[in-house]
Amino acid sequence: MTGRTGRAALGRFVMRAREYLAIVRDRGGVLALTTMLFTDEIRDPKDVDAARQTSHQPTREQLEAAVAVIEELSREWRPDKYKDGYSRRLRRVIDGRRHGETIAAPATAEAPSPAPDLVAALERTLQELKHGGSRRSSRTPERQAAD
Repeated sequence: MTGRTGRAALGRFVMRAREYLAIVRDRGGVLALTTMLFTDEIRDPKDVDAARQTSHQPTREQLEAAVAVIEELSREWRPDKYKDGYSRRLRRVIDGRRHGETIAAPATAEAPSPAPDLVAALERTLQELKHGGSRRSSRTPERQAAD
C-alpha cells in the first residue's frame, strides 16, 4: 500500500537501449521507481535442473559453516563507505577528453579461475577466521572508494 490512495503507477520506460517495466510508489513522501521483470524474464524453478536435484542440497554442517562465516565477516552497514566508482572513472575520462587527452582503453582483466571446491574453501575461511582473527575482503569499501 502506498500513499493516501494506496495505489501505485505501473509503466514502461527505455534506458540504455532496453525497455523496463517499472512501478512508481510513494515511499515516505518521495516517489520511488522500482524496475520489475517481464514475464519472459522469469524462470520457473521447476525448469532449472539444479533446483530439482537433491544432490545440490547442502548438508546441515555446510549450512552451519556458511552461517558462521557470514556472521564472522558481518559488519555494521555504513552506506557512506560505498562510492560509485564507475561514475567517478567516467567523469575522469570526460574531463580528460575535454582537455584534449587521448584515452586508452583499459586492459582486459583475466577471468578468475573457478573455485574447485566451494565447501573446502568455506571450511578454510572458517578456520582462518578462528585462528587468524578477522579476515576482510580485499575489496573493502575503502578500496572501492579509491577506484
